[in-house]
Amino acid sequence: MWNNMKIIFVILLVIINFTNINAQTSTDVNNAVSVVTQFGNEISLWCRDKKLGDLDDCSSHWYRLTALTSGAENCIINDDLVKKFRSDGVGDKEKINIENYICGVLDDQIMNGITFRMSNVKMFKGDVPRTKKEGPPPVFIQADMEFSGSLNMKMSNVFWVRDGKIVKVESDGSKMSQAQRAYASRNYETAFKLFRELAYESFTNYEAQYYTALMEIYKDGCKGIMSDDIRDYEAYVWIIHILSYSNDKSLFQKAGSVLLSYSMSATPDATTALIASQKPMESNRLLFFDKSRKKYGFKDQYGRVVIPCIYNIAFPFSDGRAAVITENGTKCYIDPNGNVVTSAYDGIGTHFYMGRSFVLTNGTAYLIDIFDKRLVILKDKYKTVDAGICKYTFLTRSDGLIDVYNFSGKLVFQKVYSVQIDTEHKKVVITESNGKKTYCDFSW
Repeated sequence: MWNNMKIIFVILLVIINFTNINAQTSTDVNNAVSVVTQFGNEISLWCRDKKLGDLDDCSSHWYRLTALTSGAENCIINDDLVKKFRSDGVGDKEKINIENYICGVLDDQIMNGITFRMSNVKMFKGDVPRTKKEGPPPVFIQADMEFSGSLNMKMSNVFWVRDGKIVKVESDGSKMSQAQRAYASRNYETAFKLFRELAYESFTNYEAQYYTALMEIYKDGCKGIMSDDIRDYEAYVWIIHILSYSNDKSLFQKAGSVLLSYSMSATPDATTALIASQKPMESNRLLFFDKSRKKYGFKDQYGRVVIPCIYNIAFPFSDGRAAVITENGTKCYIDPNGNVVTSAYDGIGTHFYMGRSFVLTNGTAYLIDIFDKRLVILKDKYKTVDAGICKYTFLTRSDGLIDVYNFSGKLVFQKVYSVQIDTEHKKVVITESNGKKTYCDFSW
């Protein structure tokens, strides 16, 4: 009898815990669906009244829209419509909230003659909340949205609804969206994997780099993947990268707060962190600096030294190669085992891109592949191969000006005065000797 009672008691505990873990009831879902449906109705009416020129009704729709969200400034929107008009120069802020979504994206010029319809509003099935840690996760509601008229566009969005308010709207297909939903659902293993992939894929995906660092510090979703000291080391590198390049004030402040608030078991010096911050651990090799020997080497994901500290200067791996300068001053490239795989050169590029890099010998510059095969010989003479940015490399001429090449060996800009990164617009700024500025996109 007592044993049977114990079994019943254990079953009840399991049921109670399961209920707590999956705390979203049908009422929660129905309420969230209702909120999203109202949101769609208000946009539809707003479009109609914009066309009719009824500004008073437009104002009332505006207030009702913000009332359905977490606030004019707090509800973040990142859907396909925002992406489309960002590329057209509309709504170029770092993050689009509900206020500048309406005023900057759905403005008078865009909305003339446009109708809007929302359909198939239902619970999003892509993620299932797993725990009540840090409060209940949002309810994810999926809805199809269609603009017609002078703007023809269909998309499927996911609405994050918490406590009866929409806190975020986003396209449902991107990897970043999947990572954020997994994180909000406490599915940390999936979230960490996606965030870390995104962090390595894009120089400017500072948000993914921030969440990767945060999860490494909290050890959420990354246990067993790296040793504790390597997790802390990589997290620190990502934070330094954000603080060095990002112009997002909110993210900058959060990254700075993380740096001040948490004690990490292993951190590189700031110079090494900045050098390593482009791709901290490609080819499972993390650049580190031995302060006692004042030399660089590489560790693997478990903190084991796999390439000893014998280099005066070293750069992170890219395409399976790392640029190094040895103790005797030899400039060359090594593979992930520390083997020298190229000739010694007078100058070498800091990284490979698409399996190619630039080298210099006796004033002649060459484009080589990872096997040290010379693909292109540059006709002009150069003094140095300077540190490149992503898909560009800079070669200094005898007159001190810079020639900019891409990794096909094509001369993109000649006799440039300076090259800088514009973090606000995520561009490479090329300033020519006549003062003309050109803004170029950059990526890994």
